[in-house]
Amino acid sequence: MTYHQAIRANHCPTLDYVRSFLRDNGVKLAKSVEQLGGPGARTKVVLLCEAVNHCRHLTQAQSADLMEFHRILTLFYVGDPDRIESALFATIDLESPFVDDCCLLSEGLWSLLRLIAENDPFTQALCQEDDVLCDFA
Repeated sequence: MTYHQAIRANHCPTLDYVRSFLRDNGVKLAKSVEQLGGPGARTKVVLLCEAVNHCRHLTQAQSADLMEFHRILTLFYVGDPDRIESALFATIDLESPFVDDCCLLSEGLWSLLRLIAENDPFTQALCQEDDVLCDFA
């Protein structure tokens, strides 16, 4: 078996979907989750983008991070006055293009999570808990 055959044998198509999504949407995702979830959320996006470029398989922690970003984009935490998301949401102009961008990102991320869930029971369980696309309206 050659080196290239060994790599192909360990190929993870789910990871390819994640890499593609983050390559196309990573910057916008980082900015959006920062605006809705604070600088710590942005840092997690940046770290995830870097991590998926250097791993062979998507981990449960990485899947959980993606679900967390989806929760932030869909305002899952906004109703909790003890969380930063509640205060940050109060500063957003609901007429701004940012709202549409967040909804499009959340829909794209939800589609990605559903693709991941087809092969990962952990992500499948998380997706069933959060069957929401966008709650801005």
